Amino acid sequence: MLDRAHVLLATDSADPSGVGRHMLTLGRELAVDQRTTLAFAGRVPGTGNEARAAGLDVRAYAEPAALLAEVRPDLLHVHAGIGWEGHALARAATAAGLPVVRTEHLPWLITDAEQEAEFAAAAADVDAFVAVSDAAATTWAPVLARLAPGATLAVIPNGVSMPPVTRPGTETRAALGIPAAAQLLLSVGRFTPQKDQITLVRAARALPNPALRLVLVGDGPERPACEAEAAGDGRFTFLGHRGDVGDLMAAADLLVLPSRFEGLPLVVLEAIALGLPVVASRIDSAREALGPAHPFFAEVGDVPGFAAMIAIALATPRALVAARGRRRYAERFTAARMAADTAALYRGVLARPAPYRRNTPCPPSASASSVPAASPTGTSACSRPWTT
Repeated sequence: MLDRAHVLLATDSADPSGVGRHMLTLGRELAVDQRTTLAFAGRVPGTGNEARAAGLDVRAYAEPAALLAEVRPDLLHVHAGIGWEGHALARAATAAGLPVVRTEHLPWLITDAEQEAEFAAAAADVDAFVAVSDAAATTWAPVLARLAPGATLAVIPNGVSMPPVTRPGTETRAALGIPAAAQLLLSVGRFTPQKDQITLVRAARALPNPALRLVLVGDGPERPACEAEAAGDGRFTFLGHRGDVGDLMAAADLLVLPSRFEGLPLVVLEAIALGLPVVASRIDSAREALGPAHPFFAEVGDVPGFAAMIAIALATPRALVAARGRRRYAERFTAARMAADTAALYRGVLARPAPYRRNTPCPPSASASSVPAASPTGTSACSRPWTT
């Protein structure tokens, strides 16, 4: 049983931005029913401090084995920002006799043969893999079938809490020096090649609309290039890290996500929760988040396409798109749903006899439920009703 089990959510990601926010949301929801500890390699990031403020146990660690000896959890849940992360954590848990769940926050991206071999070896230390979207699972299922035959792969789509809004949008605009009548675009994310903010900056510059404003939240190595691209255009504001994204969303007319790939973009889920329309790149994970009827997609890296779609979205009445987004969030992407699905996965893993945990065939006494190879939700598993 999971009742009051002690679960350790841990990452060794060097910059756990989205991963850290996911861990905060999941940990906060899980803590209602069991003990939960969050652990980060080296130092506690901002999201970890938010978790502490919410009453969660948060640790910074140097050595995985020492962390496990200190926390003494019943189960380790590794959060990997990319496929080469998290191996030392899982290896230490196996040595300590603990079950391991591993969430892959992005699609399969490894192309280096040595890293692939390391992943294959480390997969033996994992009891269940989690993909954060069906789109991501379609990349992971064939990889696990090849590198870790018999591995359990569950699809548990990301969920988010409703972003807090603490003041009217007009007040937020006034604080930023943005006119109430401006058409405000918002971008939120770390400045990396993956997020491709420079495509958005170029698209916004191509629009002659003098009422347009673009606010970009976040930091990272690609920020200087984006600032250079925007130089001389007073319609752009770079804010760096912010703790009031909910207020910024409430003040905006449109969220724009130009990413080249995502697992399942948290910022899009937060936007639709608040009824903020979204223009996004036509990637599978964004389409999964926004739904097949969503009207505002542009091709990856297509500057004219993004410019045209931004103009169309700004000219479209907001009410219908907002209502559809709120409904989709409530039906599919709440934090409570994500936590319930994750808790069900934990129960399944903890209920398995220990000798059969590590990606081995189902024991004769178990009720086997095979997932077809074409299914994005996995390869095979021992009675795993949590898989969606």
